Amino acid sequence: MKFLEEAHRPWGKYQKFYQENGVWVKRVEVKPHSRLSLQKHQHRSEKWVFVAGQGIAIVDDQKISVAPGSVVDIPLGAVHRIGNTGQKTLIFIEVATGSILTEKDIVRLQDDYKRPSQPCLAGPPRRAFGETGRRARRLRRSRTKT
Repeated sequence: MKFLEEAHRPWGKYQKFYQENGVWVKRVEVKPHSRLSLQKHQHRSEKWVFVAGQGIAIVDDQKISVAPGSVVDIPLGAVHRIGNTGQKTLIFIEVATGSILTEKDIVRLQDDYKRPSQPCLAGPPRRAFGETGRRARRLRRSRTKT
């Protein structure tokens, strides 16, 4: 299969195989006992569909066990990370949607590999960093009821 982009990272790699205005689709591989940075995005939300391996996803203050068939929703501005807890490669498909789609839209809050945070892109975040936990869930629920 031909990819639009392939990038290797300390935790594994990703392969972008589809992108158009407002959406991209990637295949992400996380090495055993590795994890991505604790991060958030100001311009995109993501859905992760797990196809192999096992791990723990963190979304705001929730820990979610994942395995093949699991789906995790990462709302815009949510603090998140994924870690591989197994002996085999953790593989998931990421579908990202948003007004600006770029790898520069990463605010790293903690990183096992000491990588710096990317510069923030123009435009205000839709919610402040401190809006996590119960308050963020109430805000999300109130938005879906209208």
